[in-house]
Amino acid sequence: MLPLEPARRAQQSALVVEAQVLDARSFWDANHARLFTRHRLRVFSLLKGQVADTTELALITEGGRLGLDQQVLTNTLHLAPGQQGVFFLARAPWAGLPGSVGRAWTPYGSEQGFIEYNLAERTASEPFRTYPALDGAFYKELSRFTGQARRVLQANAALAAPAAPALQRGTLAPSISSFSPQTLPAGAGAILTLNGNDFGASRGSGFVEFRNGDDGGATRVKVPDRDYVSWTNTRIQVRVPSATGGEAQRAPATCA
Repeated sequence: MLPLEPARRAQQSALVVEAQVLDARSFWDANHARLFTRHRLRVFSLLKGQVADTTELALITEGGRLGLDQQVLTNTLHLAPGQQGVFFLARAPWAGLPGSVGRAWTPYGSEQGFIEYNLAERTASEPFRTYPALDGAFYKELSRFTGQARRVLQANAALAAPAAPALQRGTLAPSISSFSPQTLPAGAGAILTLNGNDFGASRGSGFVEFRNGDDGGATRVKVPDRDYVSWTNTRIQVRVPSATGGEAQRAPATCA
C-alpha cells in the first residue's frame, strides 16, 4: 500500500460524508463469482457533494462472508456495524451487482477512503496518518481539501457526548502483567491468555482489543463477543481476531 495524499483523495471523491456503519450484509455478484458486502450508512454531516438519504446510504466493499463461503482481499477496507468516521466515496464501478443494491458508493482508495473515529478518546486514524483531536481544526483541514464547508445534517449523539473517562472498576484500573504465548497467528482460533489484576469477576461491558497490523497499529481491532473463552478477575482468555489476516505479535492487547 502506498500513501494517498489527502488532497488527491478529496478531489477524486464525488461524495465525502461523516457517517456511522449501521449493518453489513454480503452478497454474490450476478455470475456467482465474487463476493461483495453492502453497508448501510447513517450520515451525520456532509463535507463534499450532495446526499438525498441520510439513513440508507449504500456503501459496497469487495469481499465478504456468506454462509460457508468467504472471500478476503488484502489492503481492502473492512467495516463493522457501529464504526464511525469520514468516508471518501466514489460510485461503485462493478458490473453485475444485483438490482436490489441500487445506486451504491465505494470508498475511494479502499482502506484509505475511511478516517475512523475513536469516540472514547476523541481521536481519529487512517493508514499512514493519525488525528489527535476531533475538533474544529480537524474539520477545517478536511474542508480545505474538499473545497466545501462541513454541513451538519443530523445530530451525532455519540460524538456530542462528553469523552468517557478511563474505565475503572472501583478505584483500580485493570492492568495486564503478562500474556502468553508471545507470538501466535491471528484469525486461526489461537487462544491468548492475559494475566493481571482487576479485570472483574465477569466480563460485563469489558473488552479486549488488538492493534491492527494492517495499518501499523494506528487503529485497533476489538475481540468479537463469540471469541471470549473465559474471564476472571486475574485472567482472560480470548481467541485472537483478524480483520484481513496477518499475525499478532508482542504486546498485542489492551484491556478495558
